[in-house]
Amino acid sequence: MIHLSADPSQPLSLIRPSIHSSRVRTPITSEVATVKKYCNDRGHLAAAGNHRKSRNSIDQTFFLTNMSPQVGRGFNRDKWNDVEIHVRRLAKKNRNVYICTGPLYLPQKESDGNFYVRYRVMYS
Repeated sequence: MIHLSADPSQPLSLIRPSIHSSRVRTPITSEVATVKKYCNDRGHLAAAGNHRKSRNSIDQTFFLTNMSPQVGRGFNRDKWNDVEIHVRRLAKKNRNVYICTGPLYLPQKESDGNFYVRYRVMYS
């Protein structure tokens, strides 16, 4: 969960750094090149545009742990962007805004009649 408060500070320009953290220890690691190979688009769980308080705050949003594969063309830059803009408007109008975000894995009915959630593990 992320907590947003209205912040009158000036907006910072965004760059798109590629950040891989060695602090996250796991037997399977991913890098941007691997993720690009497996999914057409990916989006921030916590939008960079919502964290313009400092350069470090923006940079922190570019870790792969803040990334989620998107469902297809037009979603990340269209509908998901609409949600991000709406969240910013809420934060400007309200003292506190609480946002829960994450991927949604929908089950599919398989030939045996049961429902399963299948997902691709992306790693280098």
